[in-house]
Amino acid sequence: MKKTFGLLFSFTSLLAFSQMQTYKLENAVSYRIKDDFYSNFLNIFSTSDYSANLFIVATPMGNTASLNVNHHFYAVYSDDGKVFKIAVEDTIDRNKYKNNDDPDLDLTDFKNTLLVKRTNKKETIKSKQCDVYSITNKDGKNNNETVCIDTTSRLNTVPFIIPAIKDSVKGLVYRIGNKIELNFSGTIEDMEKDSEDGSDDEVAKTKQKDLVIQFDEKAEIENYKKEYKKNKGL
Repeated sequence: MKKTFGLLFSFTSLLAFSQMQTYKLENAVSYRIKDDFYSNFLNIFSTSDYSANLFIVATPMGNTASLNVNHHFYAVYSDDGKVFKIAVEDTIDRNKYKNNDDPDLDLTDFKNTLLVKRTNKKETIKSKQCDVYSITNKDGKNNNETVCIDTTSRLNTVPFIIPAIKDSVKGLVYRIGNKIELNFSGTIEDMEKDSEDGSDDEVAKTKQKDLVIQFDEKAEIENYKKEYKKNKGL
């Protein structure tokens, strides 16, 4: 009996310390980022309620990832494409101006430095209409830029694409200037169909409908804090 209670206690203790969360990503948004000689892609995979979002920046030099959960952003990596961990060196580099051991990425460095104004213009992109906004720096140092946003969309990508104006406008960003444009918006399943259009029936049967990932936020934060101290010699 004592042995049984001992095993039960050990099991419940393990559960208490392990807070691995599973996220089923079903929706996908893809942006093409144009360069002089090639294009990069920003792919955003989200849960059905958009409460968790995985960002993959795909470049010819390799991919980088960020994870948005519980209103926090983390630079992450995965060895198997399923379990994600905080990328320590990348986080330290991206958060060097914060000067603390908080791994939450600071995406709002330029908050309140941009002015956004709705114009009377509309554009049709991918058979959808979006409203054109002008964006300028408050200090007036840089030239104006325009963005096109579908403010009627249930999907709000402004906080991810242009975090500095997230409090001013919401909606699906279709383009930023002539460098960033929406490439795809829909489900992961539809994204797979588009990428393999014209494939045979056997391939079609194996198309991915969702992406299931895991992330232990509490454990990863604790591990990052330890590694941060080592890195800083604390």
